[in-house]
Amino acid sequence: MRRSDGLDAAAWTAVIAMAAYRVWALLALDTITKRPRKALFTEARSDRRLYAWLKLFLKCPWCAGFWITALITIAIRRRVPAPYLVLWAAAAGTALLGGNDDRLMESDEDLGYA
Repeated sequence: MRRSDGLDAAAWTAVIAMAAYRVWALLALDTITKRPRKALFTEARSDRRLYAWLKLFLKCPWCAGFWITALITIAIRRRVPAPYLVLWAAAAGTALLGGNDDRLMESDEDLGYA
């Protein structure tokens, strides 16, 4: 395991998990992205399978959180010690953070999914 510039694997895990959670929340839950979400889901409604997949992907912190975490980890992998271990741990952390977000309980219409 190589050393990074001051952060160890545990610190990187926490930083990446929180960053990935924030990106996921921005895409899936935040009011600022409600209009683009609504437009996307209105367009996807003609294809029921695509609509269902997009809705599941965005509203599921386990699903989208893993891929967002993977992209962040790949983007900074040269700075992260043990990037694969950090990837998996941070993805789980992102999902745990997202699973505790009360906004997931809002209606699909309120979030721009309907």
